[in-house]
Amino acid sequence: MTDQYPLSFPIKRYETATSYASRLARHCGLYSPVDLCLDFGFYWKDFISGDDALYSKLSRIGGANLEQMKKWAIRSQGGGRFSIAGHQCSKGTLVRSRLRVCPICLQEDVGNFGPNGVFRRYFWQLKSIRTCALHSAELLELPPEKYTIYNYDFVGQVTKRWAYIKRASATAALQRETAFERYLFDRLEGSRQYPFLDGLSLHTATKLCETLGFVMLFGPTAKLRTASNAQMHQAGQAGFEALQSGESGLRDVLHSLRSGISKMTMRQKSDFGSFYEWLRLSKFHQDVEPIRRIVRDYVFEHYPVPDGFEILGRPCAQRSVYTVEAACKALGIERKRIGRYLVGDGIAERNATMDGISLRRTLHRTDVLRISSEVCGRISPGQALDFLKIKDRALLDLCELGLVAQELDALDQRPKYEREKLQTLLDTAASRITVPPGSAADLVPAAEVARRLRCRTADVLALVFTGKLKTVSGDVLRTGLEGIKVDIGQVRCALPTWDLPGITRTQASTALRVTYQTINYLIEEGLLRSARMRNPKSRQFITGICDGSVDAFLSTYDTLGLMARRYKRPPGPFGCHLEAKGICPLETPRGISWLYERRGLEARLRKIGISCASWSPSENASQAQPANPSYQ
Repeated sequence: MTDQYPLSFPIKRYETATSYASRLARHCGLYSPVDLCLDFGFYWKDFISGDDALYSKLSRIGGANLEQMKKWAIRSQGGGRFSIAGHQCSKGTLVRSRLRVCPICLQEDVGNFGPNGVFRRYFWQLKSIRTCALHSAELLELPPEKYTIYNYDFVGQVTKRWAYIKRASATAALQRETAFERYLFDRLEGSRQYPFLDGLSLHTATKLCETLGFVMLFGPTAKLRTASNAQMHQAGQAGFEALQSGESGLRDVLHSLRSGISKMTMRQKSDFGSFYEWLRLSKFHQDVEPIRRIVRDYVFEHYPVPDGFEILGRPCAQRSVYTVEAACKALGIERKRIGRYLVGDGIAERNATMDGISLRRTLHRTDVLRISSEVCGRISPGQALDFLKIKDRALLDLCELGLVAQELDALDQRPKYEREKLQTLLDTAASRITVPPGSAADLVPAAEVARRLRCRTADVLALVFTGKLKTVSGDVLRTGLEGIKVDIGQVRCALPTWDLPGITRTQASTALRVTYQTINYLIEEGLLRSARMRNPKSRQFITGICDGSVDAFLSTYDTLGLMARRYKRPPGPFGCHLEAKGICPLETPRGISWLYERRGLEARLRKIGISCASWSPSENASQAQPANPSYQ
């Protein structure tokens, strides 16, 4: 038999090259494919490795399709890599030296082609395909030979293990093909359905689905090396379902695996378990780098990885997540102070541990930058006074008017001011300047205007900020707010006016026709109600008499001055006449106007022949004229 006389022995669909050689050897009456190869001048071991020249030679001898032989053959690429159907695979994702078969398929082969017609399907050699889609049966792994090279003689091994295969076919458990297994088969046949997985090498996509799904189903502490065939069958499907949505699906799984304590420590190895170990230890760096990049970015974004710390082959360029200790070190702030701030901001909560706080959410870089900005941007009240160049009373008044915001600093529990907001206030004041400094000699500093008009400096500054003054001068950035000069007349007109909520003591003295000293006495005795008021003309604070207080007094008492006016008598002689008739005033200190209790007073006056047509207390108050002290 020579290659000048080719046979007509075609290769079966999906048949591997070594299986074809094994069948061809029996077709030619030889004991094994080793003899076949020696007869044609090459070694069986070289053919197993996937030499293209030997494939070409054997295809010419047997009359097989060379392209199909190459496609379905598993060829070594060196460095633990293999090629199958145009896809790159690793040694760990293939079953080469051992045989896995569908016992039902082999029985059908024997029935159709005879004992020497059984052949090995190439997809049986992909470790992640564990089910025969045609018969919904679990693939059966045959006992291995002592020497691995004998396992490639497929017909010989099936013949040797036929009794074992027949028993297995009778008791074969039903196992439905998973979507993951269908994806692998379709991809081997050239189909492309999932861009994310299709963009990875076949062995990377396979390992990714299985290791990720294994951690999802059995937890990060489960060991991959102890997983059973059934567990890996479930894991591959679980990982495939999660990864159908691509990178977002992978990030979602990582987020679900992330433990709560990861906010305070780096524990990505513990959280991701065997999946992380596969990424870390894989020798195929270029193939797994797209997955490493996604996982690395996720770890950098959600775990407190310090600058320069290496994760999956790349150092952390800039820290994104901080522990409380790292934040203290970066900000130069004691843990107690920053803990108080974090609790107040809702990022942490109090607990019974030694540290006293625990994070409620991840402490991100943006949080640390914000704290740093607030620490640098906030100034104390004393610094705020120097910054604005005003007195402390004026600063408090500005806060009361809402022109300056005072905030309680969570770091040290003291009132602070935002430097940026104070600068904005100065800029606003500078924008209101209408007259260059020194060009208007009749303008007066704001503090002096406030003193003259009996108002607050903050009230004058508020008119400047709101643009209600047409003439404003001063160098605000150099001299501060108190250096602003304004027109006092414009300020007087712009200041709000108000009604006096009562009367002055002088007006009360006139209304009751008593001395000023008597009004003070009545206030001390509680017969008149007083309050601190501001005079609407002078804007000066005074002690006035509240509205209704005079009427309330007259409903119970009467004064000699009002009685003298009512009965048209001189006060002095009238008072002596009443006293002679037994109508005596209340007992009061010397120098106080005479006062009478109103109850029964009119009846007693009528009894001595003194009467008036009609009278009410309000008429007394409204028609009263100033009393003449000489008659009292």
